[in-house]
Amino acid sequence: MPSLETKIPPPIVLIVVLASVWTASRFGWVDSPPDWGNWVAAVVLVAAVGFGLAGIRELLRADTTTDSAHPDRASSLVTCGVYRLTRNPIYLAMALILTALGLHRAYVWGLMAPVAFVLYVTRFQILPEERAMAQKFGAAYAEYRARVRRWI
Repeated sequence: MPSLETKIPPPIVLIVVLASVWTASRFGWVDSPPDWGNWVAAVVLVAAVGFGLAGIRELLRADTTTDSAHPDRASSLVTCGVYRLTRNPIYLAMALILTALGLHRAYVWGLMAPVAFVLYVTRFQILPEERAMAQKFGAAYAEYRARVRRWI
């Protein structure tokens, strides 16, 4: 389904999935989270915010695009900062936000939401971005890709 590639911005996908998890958790299959579950959720949420902000900061420092709909507009290959740990810190942050919500709501199906998000974003956002980066940055991107994992 190439027609969906880079068409729905990942923040919109995140909001739709968050709303779905939240709504579904309000109607059942929710247990009372153990005390530690809320603490773990809080730690995961803090990590998510940290990864997301660090990723955005590095893109802005490099004066390159943050527009996920047009990965071909990237003006530089960012490989420093948080991008040394993951090629997709902003998408990782979104997946971690979903994980935190699933933990907080003690919602078993909610913990499947990050998996669905990762699968969707990988197929319809990351793979097209990787093709654009490979075409634009060639060997430098191939070396970076070999050195740094897509997610974690």
